[in-house]
Amino acid sequence: MPGGVVCILLIVISYLLKFLQSFSKVKTVIKAVEKSKILKADRNILQRLVIAYKAGRDVDLGRILKHELLPVPIAIADTSGSLKSGNKAVILDDVLRDVEVGVRVDNDNDSSALVIDGQASVQSFKTHGMKTFGDFADEFVSTVFRKGNAYSRIDVLFDRYRDLSIKSGTRTRRAKGKQPVRRVIENKEVPLPTNFSAFLSLNENKKDLAALLSEEIVLQAPTGKTIVTTGVFADEDGVKCNNDNIYLSGLKVSHEEADTRIVLHAIHCSQVSAIVISASDTDVLLLLVSFYSEINRRLWMVAVSSSKPKNIPIHAVVEKNFPSLDRRKHLVAFRALTGCDTTSFFYGISKKSALKVYRDNYELLEGLGEGDLTDQMIKDCEKFVYLVLIVLDESTAFNIEGYEKKENDLK
Repeated sequence: MPGGVVCILLIVISYLLKFLQSFSKVKTVIKAVEKSKILKADRNILQRLVIAYKAGRDVDLGRILKHELLPVPIAIADTSGSLKSGNKAVILDDVLRDVEVGVRVDNDNDSSALVIDGQASVQSFKTHGMKTFGDFADEFVSTVFRKGNAYSRIDVLFDRYRDLSIKSGTRTRRAKGKQPVRRVIENKEVPLPTNFSAFLSLNENKKDLAALLSEEIVLQAPTGKTIVTTGVFADEDGVKCNNDNIYLSGLKVSHEEADTRIVLHAIHCSQVSAIVISASDTDVLLLLVSFYSEINRRLWMVAVSSSKPKNIPIHAVVEKNFPSLDRRKHLVAFRALTGCDTTSFFYGISKKSALKVYRDNYELLEGLGEGDLTDQMIKDCEKFVYLVLIVLDESTAFNIEGYEKKENDLK
């Protein structure tokens, strides 16, 4: 093909790529316009109600304002109906206050376990010099076993990818702006895509890759080490292990996220004296603190990403900042109520502000996630949210009195 034609083709392709990328910007503008229209309609309705009220009409504003005037509650949702996202990492400074991070992990080679968030490791893995998925799998497995060389047990967990998923909104948001390409991994000889990040933006691709890696981890397991992997087998709840003496039924659960199953695996490692969790998500840190009493071992979280604090001693976090069992066990409810990958964040309220309220009012989240909701539990949650929304300089007691006065006024 003549050089001039090649140049023209490259220019055309470049313009096409720019054109396709512009669609995401157009979509953002359209969403902003839609939000403006909805908020304007809400304002107009409220104006009419106030005018009618001032004109002497029988309008119960207190009752009306108990309900949303919009199609969706914009305090916890976008105008499109999708969940609001937020920054979970802002609470790290408070959770790790007075705790020395980055210290050397003190583990016993003969009695220690390494639990790895497989998908987080895949996301941070470099593909330079690799040509096929076989190359990727071999290098990934080699890296896992190299990191786990000083441990007697290695657990590798992957997320599960379902067609109907409570995480679909979060995954769609993370893939925003990427041009995903489907690549079926029929065998290890399938070539790696040029844009690996775009490849990982499709759930089907991540599921196939996780299945390949899980199988290779078991096949290449070194002798003398216990290897456990779970997340993506034909039997969704399936767990594979190279040690027949390990009782695995306690690990066969239907949890979709690896985050929560990491805690389960840590609890399962009861025969070791030290456990290291390789993960990056702030939610994992909160869950480990919350369930520390069940784990009850020297416990570290080693961040996969270089931008996060490394070697966090969870046992020290518990001792210094969450010594009370009640204060730390309700962190699970705090995580869900204030926003995570499967629930919405509150508009304009940071996790950091919410954590300040939680420290003195954690008992308001008593019982959440432990059974059916009661009227009292709902009332306590409302009180907690009220306190988060009015974080003031006044005392907490004053704020609670204000909530109860407001509640009585609206009855």
